[in-house]
Amino acid sequence: MPFPRQVTAESIVDKGRELLEQLGTDGTSLTAIADALHIRPPSLYRYYRNRSALLKAMNTLTVREQIRAMDEAASRGHNAQTSLLYAARAFRDYAHEWPASVLMAYGSSDHQVQAAAAEAERLVLPMQALVAELCGEEQSLTGLRGLFALVFGFVALEMNGVFRRGGDLSAAYETAVMVYLDGLRQQ
Repeated sequence: MPFPRQVTAESIVDKGRELLEQLGTDGTSLTAIADALHIRPPSLYRYYRNRSALLKAMNTLTVREQIRAMDEAASRGHNAQTSLLYAARAFRDYAHEWPASVLMAYGSSDHQVQAAAAEAERLVLPMQALVAELCGEEQSLTGLRGLFALVFGFVALEMNGVFRRGGDLSAAYETAVMVYLDGLRQQ
């Protein structure tokens, strides 16, 4: 059994996300995380005051990693439209790698567990700047929100098995994103 001082806030979040992917939100309790780390549950309270605080840390990490992946992908584009398409692909790829984490990070209405708002806003500003290149600064926030609703909505429906009529979902996703981006350019 590791000594509690060998456990860090980061290792707790990592273990929590690992369990979230295996057991879902309901199975990701402080007791389950402590058991998986081979420590006693009270040891976790040195780092997180309750389950909500831990879920918030997990969601913040998910948002941080996903947006970094999107920024990295976007940097390979040769214009705003291709950069945003690459970012949308990265969003979907990350969501397929961490499905439960992404659904929890973006699908929770509980403000106590949502990712740190200031950090999420700061991280998404480069995406908004790309959207502004397509539709102008005045419409960039609306355009960004629409793009995010499209990519998250599609991915959430896909991961929840709602699209049952066959077809190539990757191609459908790309087409939907491109149609939306083309629409932004016509504004």
